Amino acid sequence: MKLIGTDGADVERALRELLTNEEVYQSMSLASNPYGDGESAERILEAIAYSFEQIEERPQDFLI
Repeated sequence: MKLIGTDGADVERALRELLTNEEVYQSMSLASNPYGDGESAERILEAIAYSFEQIEERPQDFLI
């Protein structure tokens, strides 16, 4: 992740670097997401369904 700001020239410079520098692109494309794995909604729905006895099997605990 890289904080760039809102200045148009800074944004353009960062985008050009990302699009033309393979090493920079690879490092950013492989970075982990600081906001999670995108599966939290599904886990929440399963926990709610289990709580209301809509599913029998208790969902697996999620640990980071």
